[in-house]
Amino acid sequence: MTADTDCRVRGVMPNGLILHDCAGMHGTSGAPLLKGVAETNVQIIGLQVATGELMGFPVGFAVPVSSFAQQASSPNQ
Repeated sequence: MTADTDCRVRGVMPNGLILHDCAGMHGTSGAPLLKGVAETNVQIIGLQVATGELMGFPVGFAVPVSSFAQQASSPNQ
């Protein structure tokens, strides 16, 4: 397991995808995007789905947890 502890969320796209600058490579799809400053206060905020470039800089794209956590808790599912 590896972690990039020196990265940040850079924004949210209109479609809801989280843009981040955490290191990633082919094969990291499904990896959690974590938020937290202490070992006891870490939250999963998204799941890595792709890497690419935005304005010439490498970025990662993550689906926010809120987009599927609501689906899982829906009583109609």
